[in-house]
Amino acid sequence: MSAKIKPTNSGDKSAWPVYLTLGNIEKATRRLPQHHAAILLGYLPVAKLDCFSKGTRSVAGYRLFYECMHRLLEPLIAAGHDGVEMVCVDGYICRVHPILAAYVADHPEQCLVACTKESFCPKCRVHRDDRGEPLASLCRDQERTMTILKHKETGRRVAAYSREGLRPVYRPFWADLPHSDIFGAITPDILHQLHKGVFHDHLLKWCTQIAGEEEIDKRYHSMTNYPGLRYFTQGISLVSQWTGTEHREMQWVFMGVLAGAVQPAVAQAARTIIDFIFYAQFHSHTSQSLEALQSALDEFHRHKEIFVQLEVREDFNIPKMHSMQHYVASIKSWGSADGFNTEFPERLHIDFAKNAYRATNRKDYVAQMTKWLARQEARLDSVHNEADDDGGNAEIEGFDAEAQPKQTTTADSIPVVTHILASRPSFWALTVPFITQTFSGLSFLPAVSLYLCVSSLRVPAMSHSAAPELSQWDRFDAYRPTPSTPPLGRSQGSPGQFDTVLVRTEGEVNVHTQGTALEGLQVAQVRFLFDLPPHLRIAGQPFHLALIEWFKLFRGCDSLLKMHSVSRSYVGQAPRAEVIPITRIVGSCHLIPKFGTHADPTWRADEVLDVCKTFYVNPWIDIASFYKFRVC
Repeated sequence: MSAKIKPTNSGDKSAWPVYLTLGNIEKATRRLPQHHAAILLGYLPVAKLDCFSKGTRSVAGYRLFYECMHRLLEPLIAAGHDGVEMVCVDGYICRVHPILAAYVADHPEQCLVACTKESFCPKCRVHRDDRGEPLASLCRDQERTMTILKHKETGRRVAAYSREGLRPVYRPFWADLPHSDIFGAITPDILHQLHKGVFHDHLLKWCTQIAGEEEIDKRYHSMTNYPGLRYFTQGISLVSQWTGTEHREMQWVFMGVLAGAVQPAVAQAARTIIDFIFYAQFHSHTSQSLEALQSALDEFHRHKEIFVQLEVREDFNIPKMHSMQHYVASIKSWGSADGFNTEFPERLHIDFAKNAYRATNRKDYVAQMTKWLARQEARLDSVHNEADDDGGNAEIEGFDAEAQPKQTTTADSIPVVTHILASRPSFWALTVPFITQTFSGLSFLPAVSLYLCVSSLRVPAMSHSAAPELSQWDRFDAYRPTPSTPPLGRSQGSPGQFDTVLVRTEGEVNVHTQGTALEGLQVAQVRFLFDLPPHLRIAGQPFHLALIEWFKLFRGCDSLLKMHSVSRSYVGQAPRAEVIPITRIVGSCHLIPKFGTHADPTWRADEVLDVCKTFYVNPWIDIASFYKFRVC
């Protein structure tokens, strides 16, 4: 792994760290910095090369990179051929042949490693004018490439040299590495290829140009709240710097933003790209998920011409969009793409580049960074040695020896639903009038009374008349949601947060969800989580309860957007409310307002759930929800 970065936010200082990790370390462990599963091999020089002329400067830079990488990886040549003795985890000494299996980098560096120009694919021999089409191209071959470079070095005219976009680097660092295929070692890059490249640099700009910047901003501004979802106060057009996290948060609601704002064909093409990005992020894959990944890409190619017809794009010869062609084959060869994401080295830059740079005096900083890191490694080695001397019981700062990394499940299985409440309620002894006013629980008293009556009928020893009597003087302990707070002094106050959830229903049948993961579920909004006071509890019946307001049954799934829609359920003029045990709540869900062709400028994120009539159920709010809606 390597990437050129700026260790400081200002100035022209640059660093080019190269990292190394082992392929047989679990990716969940590798991603945790405190486990030190990756090491810094060294810094590549970032030189301006002013001593060279303008015409030869770039070639000199390529050759400098290859010479430095050759020196860094030279020990792998003998080790790969002859093997080295290592102590394995079972205590046996084995002869191990370490090889370069994967190279994680962004597109410009992938091309640099593969000796190709950036307008060509570093993995296959497709012509640069055909990258926008789903063509089956031959993969680059290491021996063939070396033959072409050797012939070019002798001064021959080699047609394949220009046709395949090779660079004049005649001694690549990977030429002598045993048992390695540098072109096959180049892995997918979800961060730069999909999040920043295909989505942000292309799809988002195309759709914004079609729908209009003001309309897109209004929709992001009015988007309903959800835990972990960023609220774009001014929309997205005024944001100057983006991170990978913000790209993902935009993708979570992007299809709801586009619905009604663009032509159906545009929405369909955009949906296939978003589907592809989500499938590519699965932590593990099956034949079914890989087939769905390829199907999403194929569907995009069938509908992409709409962008040409609307004159927002002339062609699709885009390197990062072409890279999507290689995802299925790479996943089959090396495992799920999230294990090779460049977000991992992005985190390493903090420890091995930015923190090291801050420890310098900004003059001759690379040498000082190297010395500082050597001291840090020596300190860490001494801590590990002490741990070994003490039988492995020494505590290492930032490391929990008992903590086992947990792999988030997506394509393996849906996690078992558990309900964990805080050890102490957030609100104590609330009166019924306070609950009615603060939590918008106008139907709280009759809903609790009905629950007590129904619960008493489930207990054979009790009769209907024996149900506990509820009065407005009873007091309740509550956990959440968070009520609104009025402005006070300099504080502007905050709106209440009442989450929407999926609730398991009893006896209702919906033909639109039969045979899917949504079968037997219905959307509701949680107004109040509370405990029954001791004198109202019925033996054998739940007392951790939720006051919810129901939405109607799921409507049919939209054939283009692949989203179900719902609307509020009313009894007369009031929302249909019910008190249920919290064990019936399956999980959270996100509702996106159905904006229509033009978003209402008066809608605000904190009140849109109350003023909008129809909503889409968002399957892209997280990977688990996407898997549930798409695969189950």
